[in-house]
Amino acid sequence: MQPANLQAAVENVEREIEGLSHGFPEPPSELHLAWRRLVRLLAPDHARATHKCPRCGELGMREATLCGYCWMKLVPAA
Repeated sequence: MQPANLQAAVENVEREIEGLSHGFPEPPSELHLAWRRLVRLLAPDHARATHKCPRCGELGMREATLCGYCWMKLVPAA
């Protein structure tokens, strides 16, 4: 699953759970607490910076020293 899709799904469920409280300020329910624990466990890492290989044009990690597609040696971007 793509991180953006996961984030959208998390936000959708969060809205639904918040809707269960009907806007009344109250302590978080067990459902709220369980959901928060699950989200922390599944939270995607922040998107890593990428760049295109100058030879083949495929995307790779910005700090890579070797292209994962064409094996060209790379100088990591600053």
